[in-house]
Parts: sequence; structure tokens; C-alpha cells
Amino acid sequence: MASCSSITRGGQPCRGFVPPGSTYCTSHDPSRSEERRKIASKAGRSKPTAELNQIKARIKQLCEDVLEGEVDKSKASVSIQGYGVLKGYLELERRLREAEELEVRITELEDALAQRRRYGA
Repeated sequence: MASCSSITRGGQPCRGFVPPGSTYCTSHDPSRSEERRKIASKAGRSKPTAELNQIKARIKQLCEDVLEGEVDKSKASVSIQGYGVLKGYLELERRLREAEELEVRITELEDALAQRRRYGA
């Protein structure tokens, strides 16, 4: 089995699987940089968004307004219930996104394993 030509962040030679006809593993292959960028972009989207930060700020403000008597408790209660529904939807959205990302990663691992088996590595 050929060794990858890249050096890891730790300064060690990469020990990743190198497909026949290449000098790099799939993690370092320059021709796959766009694919790696897309995967990294998806990972970046899992961080709290500006929308979530705005919702958090509105909930905090709503609580303060209730405590100060500026907002009726029943109206605030209904608003908080709405945010609870929104929270459930956002969680479902996050789980679906994670499942899609895992599916891509599993497919890549299965492909790499099939390549290793095919080439006797």
C-alpha cells in the first residue's frame, strides 16, 4: 500500500489509504478540495445562527418585560409556547441535517473500504 504524500497537522506523515494512481489519500487529494470544502461548510452551519441568537434575545426580553409588568402574563405565556413549538422544529431540522451528513460520511467510508478490498490493501 502506498503512503500519502502529505504531512498531518501534528507533523507526522499521513497514513491514509492512497487509491491506485494517486499520491494522496482522499483527505489530502487536491482534486477533492471542493468536496472537503462542502463538508466543512455543512459542519459550520451546525453552529447557532443569527436567527437563534435573535430568538434567544427576544425570549430574554419577554421575560424581563413580564417581570417589569410591561407585558401581560397570558400573552407572554402564549408567546413562550410558540417559541417551544419553534424549538421543536429547529431540533427536527438539526437532526435531519445530521442524518444527511452521516449518510454522506458512511457512503464515503463504504467506498473507501470497497477500494481497499478491491486492491488488496
